Amino acid sequence: MNIENILPIAFPFGIGGPKMKQKVKVSHELCIQHYMRLSLPQFREGPTILVMNHIHNRQMSYKTGVMLCRSTIDGAPLGEKLSTLSMSNLEKINDNKTDHLNANTKSLMSAISTLCRAMGHTEEAAKYARRCCFALLDCYGLNSLFLSTTPDDECSFRVRLYCKPENWVSHFFWR
Repeated sequence: MNIENILPIAFPFGIGGPKMKQKVKVSHELCIQHYMRLSLPQFREGPTILVMNHIHNRQMSYKTGVMLCRSTIDGAPLGEKLSTLSMSNLEKINDNKTDHLNANTKSLMSAISTLCRAMGHTEEAAKYARRCCFALLDCYGLNSLFLSTTPDDECSFRVRLYCKPENWVSHFFWR
């Protein structure tokens, strides 16, 4: 499905998405990054940013990955198992069905795993951020200053009062 169909507010005429034919070939993630830098009001709305961020995170998670492989499989070194595989065995590999594969190919598929970068709102991303935070605490010690902000701070009367200490407020009206 095209982004233009998902976000009719951001693309009111149904054109301009990253999959549209363009004069200059631009990758999907660079096109989405450009959309997020635009100052048009439709690109600064919450639903548009949420969808674009999700698409961008998906694109980036597919492009980053770390392959992990055990060095021994069933007591035999990985190199010996790989040397017995033929090209036809590797071409038969399908994610859905593994019952038609021979024992060496099955053991190789169970030994290799790939980890992709976690998207920003997932539990894996929070786990990675906690691990980085604890590593920084272990390396540099406890922090001396911690700030937290919320989206509605600029609407808070108290925050506005603290930001402009030169302004005098004579009395408060509580409702």
